[in-house]
This record gives sequence, C-alpha cells and structure tokens, in this order.
Amino acid sequence: MNSTSYGNTSVIDETSSENFTTEKPNWDDVIQLHSYTSTDRIIISIFMPIVVIVGIIGNIITIVVIANHRRLRTAVNVYLANLAIADTLFLMLAPDLIWISYVRTSVHDVFDIGADMLWFCRLNIYIVDTAVQVAIFTIFWMSVERFMAICHPLKFRSNKFGQPSRSITICCIMWLVSLSWQARKFVWINLVSSQLPWPDMYNGIPNSTTACVYCAENCEISNHLFVADIFLSLSLIVVVVALYTAILITLKRSHFTAKNSTGNKSRSKSERKVFITVFLTVVVYVTFMAPFGILNLVIYYTDLNINVIVSLVNILRVAAYTNSSVNPIIYNAINEVFRRAFLDVFCCKRRSKTTTTATSKHVITTVSLATSNPAYVHE
Repeated sequence: MNSTSYGNTSVIDETSSENFTTEKPNWDDVIQLHSYTSTDRIIISIFMPIVVIVGIIGNIITIVVIANHRRLRTAVNVYLANLAIADTLFLMLAPDLIWISYVRTSVHDVFDIGADMLWFCRLNIYIVDTAVQVAIFTIFWMSVERFMAICHPLKFRSNKFGQPSRSITICCIMWLVSLSWQARKFVWINLVSSQLPWPDMYNGIPNSTTACVYCAENCEISNHLFVADIFLSLSLIVVVVALYTAILITLKRSHFTAKNSTGNKSRSKSERKVFITVFLTVVVYVTFMAPFGILNLVIYYTDLNINVIVSLVNILRVAAYTNSSVNPIIYNAINEVFRRAFLDVFCCKRRSKTTTTATSKHVITTVSLATSNPAYVHE
C-alpha cells in the first residue's frame, strides 16, 4: 500500500518483483532502481537539516518574544505564536522517520524503522498530522479575522474580534479538535514488513524492510478519511486566497492611496505593512504546502510511476519544511516592533533614550490607528 503525508511517506512498490520474473535480472540494476539518488542524498542529508534547524530556532524565538514582550500580546500575535508552536512540533518530528530510515537502509523512501518502533511510528505521525491541521486552522481563522477587520470593521467591533483572550480560546479549540480528530491514527497506523526484489544481503543490502504505513489492512475507511483531510486543507487554502483577494480589493478602494493628510499617510503605511505581512505569509503557505496535498491526491487516484513519486516527494518535503521555517523571517523583515522586541529579549541591551522615544512615538501612532480602525491594532 502506498501512503504519503507532509512529514512522512511510505512508498513501497509491491509490484516491483513482477517486473523481473521473465528473465534472470541484473540485481545491481534492481538495487540501483530502489536506491537513493545523489539528489536525494543531498536533500536529506544537507538541505533538510539546515531548513529544520533554522526553522526550529526561528519559531522558538518567535514564541519567546511574543510571550515575554507585553506589547506583542495582541490577538493576531496569539495566532502567530500558535502557528509557531505547530511549526516547531512539525519540524521537530516530521523528518525523524525519514532520517531513521535513511540511516538504516540505502533503499529510498520505505521508512525502514525496525519492528520494535510501532509506538514511535504512531506517536510521530499523530503529532505531525495534528500540527499540520492546527497550522491550516490557524491560517484560516487569522485570515477570517483580518477579513472582518478590514472589510467589515463594524461587525469586527460588535462581535468582539481582536481580543487576545478570545484568540487564546480559539487556539485551544483548534488543538482540542485536531488532537481528537487525529487520534484515529493510534488505531490504523501500523508496521508492515515487505520483501524487496533481490536476494537477501546481496552486496550487503538486506531485501526486507519494516515500514510505517497509515493502514495495513481493511483500509477503505482510513483512506477516505485521509483524503478528506487533504480536501479539507486544500479547501481552506482556496478560501484563504479568496479572503485576501477581497482584502486587497477593499484596501485599494479605501484610503490606501489617500495623501491629503498626515493621518492618512500614516494609515496608508500601516495598511501596506498589514497587507504585505499577511500576503507573504499566505503566499508562502499556498506555494509550499498546496503542492504536497495535490501530490497526495494524484498518488491516491492515479497509478503514478514509483520513480516519479520518489523524485517529487523529497523536494516537496523540503518545501513543506521551508514553509514552517520562513514565517519568523517574514515577521522580522516587515515588522519593526517585532525586531525591537527581538533585540530586547535576546540582546539584553537597554535601549538608548532616542530609541525609547522613537518606540513611544510608534505606540502613539499605533494606538491612534487602532482607535480609528481595528484593522491596524496589531501592526
């Protein structure tokens, strides 16, 4: 059975042996077909560790900065911290099965983790898939609130959006729903032993693997739920794109181009920062995460060649890990307040009087904007 996910894959070509039954095969060619390519090795041993380490450090810094800096404890930043928590868990656990298998065998993408690792297999995929689901829920709901704040500010106020306490409650609900929904993984995920099409220990390479798969038998319900998860994620991505399209249209029609007063200029600058931040976050997510979901559907509904699958999977994995790594870079690049908070927390330097004054002015500007339009509260 073939099974692919954001953090892990078990692609076992059970029909491979049939391709070599008509004549005596060249076992070296068979092994070469199933072995990691030089590109695979570079991606798994070099690019993945770099992206993962940078991402884990960046997301932990984001969480610490938001938690320790009172001015950053806003509703939107609660969602950003929640996203950083999900991304950190994803980066810490998603590559583990890949690296364990890479160390154990030269056969690509079979998740050979050994017969005594079922508990780790289930726990790993459970947490990884929960983190992926929480991340898309966070992106979706944050987009809904930004849409309400910019396109329907009166409803935004009347429905009490934008309150940090409410955002914390919503994030807790996201985790509770996702943890409950993904709990089925503890029932269906299993280890499957498979024979590979060459004599055992030929050139020192064993011909058996014990792989981690989503389902081993009676998988119809499990497969339907797996596909439902993918469709849900892709549907939410489509909605998010539509919401930010509406936001862009609203900003263009509003005071986005107003230049008649100092207040309008300040507001225009804040609007641009808000839009650029959310736009880049969404573009990165859609660009890096949607292709993996689409690949899963293609694998499920078509008989895609095993070599094509393997060549794409590792590239799209790195893209998924990159998505979880770059958000802190986006925040620091665009948000001056976050950069200052980062320096306060990690550089342990007392800011000069000039810097303090500049920050105070920024607070006054932000508060003034927040009073006139809640869309700018979190800038």
